[in-house]
Amino acid sequence: MADARPADTEMGMAMDDLKYGTRNKRGDWTPDEPLVHAPLFAFPPRPLALLKWLPHYFLPWNLLWLASAVAWWVWIVPAKVSVKVMKTTPPVISQNETMFNTWL
Repeated sequence: MADARPADTEMGMAMDDLKYGTRNKRGDWTPDEPLVHAPLFAFPPRPLALLKWLPHYFLPWNLLWLASAVAWWVWIVPAKVSVKVMKTTPPVISQNETMFNTWL
């Protein structure tokens, strides 16, 4: 039987799954380490493990998304005063158009 795993990916580099687990005679892969859930969902609660885990959760991606949301709110979303008046002035229309086109 031929090897079912492809030799190369589209980028030309192969991933060696045997670095992270083993295969039996049938070719079924098993990881070396068991699956570990986040301490947020652990029972009984482990507060110290949760505090150690939190920086890994927030950095870098969630912090990046938070920063982009704050930047959007500060520079793109109109102020409350202009929203209360709701006049269709050119600056409000251009802000709405910018927000709409950014999300397309």
